[in-house]
Amino acid sequence: MATVTDVEQRRATGTVTDYAPLPLRLGVAYVVLVHGLGRFGVGPFAGTDVAGFAGFLASLGVPAPDVMAWVVTAVEVGGGVLLLLGLLTRLAAALIVADISVALWLVQLPAGYPAAAAGIERDLLLVLCALTLVVVGAGRPSLDRALFGGSPVRRLLGRLGRPASTTPSDD
Repeated sequence: MATVTDVEQRRATGTVTDYAPLPLRLGVAYVVLVHGLGRFGVGPFAGTDVAGFAGFLASLGVPAPDVMAWVVTAVEVGGGVLLLLGLLTRLAAALIVADISVALWLVQLPAGYPAAAAGIERDLLLVLCALTLVVVGAGRPSLDRALFGGSPVRRLLGRLGRPASTTPSDD
């Protein structure tokens, strides 16, 4: 049975599960950030700029493709940076889930499964990893934890009358 001192020690130093979201955060952040920066001519996916991406979205029938190209690029670059920092992690991950889910629906699923060339497996894995971050949060090594003591969303809900957990594993 754990003593009070053991529990206090675990809260102070964290447990393995407090650090488990870190590889997911870094992996998802890298993939979406590289894709987003590629639209500005930076990185391994440089080539198709935002205007070219808008043309691609128009060919898919996406409404307001010029606006949506900038929205998707902002989600990928901004969301990637936020995930790297562990800042507003749940919000950034939720936006990435929406972004990649639309890509799955409009691009990969029509190509059929399995379609390794279309990237359905990669995008499905990205959605599941980002969805996990929505559920579990940033983990201990994050700005969410340093600045807000955990998830700012969880703290806001606590202020609205719902109990906010303060255990390290609920970050």
